[in-house]
Amino acid sequence: MYAEASYGNYNETTSLRFPVSKDAKGRQLKFDYHMYGSHVGQLYVVFITSQSSNEEIVWMMKGNKGEYWLKACVPIKNDISEIIFVAVKGYSYQGDIAIDNVVIEEKGCPGPFDCDFQNGICKYSIASYYGFGWYIRHDYSYESNTNNYLYIYSRTDTENSEVYIRSPQADVKENSSVTFKYLMRGPMKEFALFTYDSYSSKELLWSSNFNDIPEFITACVDFPNSTTFGLNFQGTVNANSYWDGYIYLDEIEVHNETCKLGLTYHFCKFKEVHLCNFQVKCPENTRYNWSQGSSSDYREIPYLHRYSNDRHYYMYVDSINGKPEDVTHLSFPNVEPPAGHSLFFDYYLQQGAGKLQIEIETAKGKELVFEEVSVAPSFAWLSGCVQVTNEDTDIEFIVTHGYGMGQYIGLTNVGFLEEECQDRNISCGFTEGTCQYSNLTYYPAWERINSRNDTNLTDGFYMQTTLSYYHESTLASPTENITNSCVQIRYKIINKNCKLAIYNAFNNNTILSMVSDDTTPWGIAQVYIQQEITKLVFQAQSVSYGVCGVLLDYVYIRENNCPQLDCPVGTRKCKNNYCYSESKVCDRTNDCSDGSDEMNCPDSISCDFATKYYCGYKIAYGWVPVLDNGTSFFNVPGSMQIIGTKGKMLSPMETLADSCVNIKFTTAFALTGNFSVILHQKNPNGNNSHHLAWNEYFFSQRDETYEGQFQLPAGTSFLTFIADIKTGGMAINSVNIYNGTCPELS
Repeated sequence: MYAEASYGNYNETTSLRFPVSKDAKGRQLKFDYHMYGSHVGQLYVVFITSQSSNEEIVWMMKGNKGEYWLKACVPIKNDISEIIFVAVKGYSYQGDIAIDNVVIEEKGCPGPFDCDFQNGICKYSIASYYGFGWYIRHDYSYESNTNNYLYIYSRTDTENSEVYIRSPQADVKENSSVTFKYLMRGPMKEFALFTYDSYSSKELLWSSNFNDIPEFITACVDFPNSTTFGLNFQGTVNANSYWDGYIYLDEIEVHNETCKLGLTYHFCKFKEVHLCNFQVKCPENTRYNWSQGSSSDYREIPYLHRYSNDRHYYMYVDSINGKPEDVTHLSFPNVEPPAGHSLFFDYYLQQGAGKLQIEIETAKGKELVFEEVSVAPSFAWLSGCVQVTNEDTDIEFIVTHGYGMGQYIGLTNVGFLEEECQDRNISCGFTEGTCQYSNLTYYPAWERINSRNDTNLTDGFYMQTTLSYYHESTLASPTENITNSCVQIRYKIINKNCKLAIYNAFNNNTILSMVSDDTTPWGIAQVYIQQEITKLVFQAQSVSYGVCGVLLDYVYIRENNCPQLDCPVGTRKCKNNYCYSESKVCDRTNDCSDGSDEMNCPDSISCDFATKYYCGYKIAYGWVPVLDNGTSFFNVPGSMQIIGTKGKMLSPMETLADSCVNIKFTTAFALTGNFSVILHQKNPNGNNSHHLAWNEYFFSQRDETYEGQFQLPAGTSFLTFIADIKTGGMAINSVNIYNGTCPELS
């Protein structure tokens, strides 16, 4: 709330009144205030006593206090019924007065140790040396709740130089603590907190050499049992740090309770490293160890964007250090999980980086509760969850070095949530959740969809991904050891330009591969697994223009061999156990991953070469089938190509009536050479004949698409396509057969 100085006359007042409950006596009124301008008036606080209704001015401030918020605290010594904030207008409009965060609380007003450095250094004293000392700084660029903070900058090259800021001595309650925010950058050796007594003897309470976080972080330190002492914050510089070392200090505050550290009280995102209270066990004889990192984009892998704003923090291990089978540990000791909570965490596993495990130790002993091996190509942070019990627990994250080099395993967002973990199984109907299936790509991603009005679904829930041109979306199951079982998958592919491949990440063996068209209904695919450690990866891919989608209704594991697969009406069964539309039989498109839908199909001279099965054409030499992309300078998808060489290709033999053979072809890169078609035919008398049916010479031919044609007499025939290309290249797009006489070419 603010009093606008643009209105009213000099010395006029405006009031803001707060009724107060009866139990305010013995507590403190706290509020923030802002008084900035060349002619600011006054702000004062009035208490109205409960019995006599007397007014008492208990606090007053006047004049310009700077362009930042300040804090105030007023003890409430008597029973009061009302608090009044009164703003008095100054000489001009340049003097607004504002208050915020008004609260009555039991916590006392700032003591001799408390300081936010908004109005100087409070009751502290500074010991500084030439070129090395504490100074007040006004800055908005760092994340602190106040605009002023204390800082050291080093201008000395003398190793172990020390400088400190010291509070007066004061009586301290038992079981109390102090929190403060600090930031340390550059070659500063140490930042430490000592107590000192009347004999000036010091006792070290806390120290840190953690100098790689470019933001303020919070530390909490329990006080000793001594009743009277002072605080001494001390910075120590390394050698050769001239101009480079910094320590910032802010928001020193005493609390009448001991520090609350660890996962029991904090969700650990690894920025507030002291509050997380984790430990890293340094392994012997190796540099393979946990490090802290940060990124501007939570999706990035650890080594990217480490020094940008809006950071996400994490711990990570880099396999560029150490050797395979090295192990490093990160632990949270003496944690007491809240009742009814589970442990959640995010982790990152680059393929080949190694293995992440979680061990939990209670009074009953150690238990391995989570294990994941980096076998799948992941480009995303994954989420994990393990069940815990409400008892004193040590939680340890263990990373084992894999056989990849320069790969990362990351960890962040570790903490307890009041919910149960989903089952972690390959077998999943997606009814209660995702069974801890994980997206390995951020976009496009798989999503769990609720569509209870779809009567074709098992229970109304399914996983879905939607893709556009040449996008890929990958979903991974948890890991299981499958023995003598059948994996059944109910799926649907929307639009013909999508395909779904399913493989085991542990051996990269493709288990199933499916494509579809617009008419394909929900289908079932199945595969028998004798014995394998299995992590299923569902890789959906768009293979052409347009939008398509892939849906998963369920993934089930059933013991023993796979049952007989009954395909719906209008579909047929592939040899590798899934159903496809009858309209896809012998359409020269591989709709079964094993090609069984294109087996035993009639060969044909007529062919558009746009698919994997080329109508029975045989290449002797030179010609190359191209499905998607050709060379960098000659790209004709769906064609037979030849570049800068000789080639020979034979069509299948076919019995036809009088027909016209039409050839569409493309030239490129200043084509020079010869292209001929030889007609081979069986005569009625059983003799074979052949002759040149069509021929074309090229000399520095431009990049164009052409047509050629010739007459094919009735009978049993096949064609030989011969090319002698000196420079450039050409591609046959299609060979088409039309009944009757060839028309004139336009």
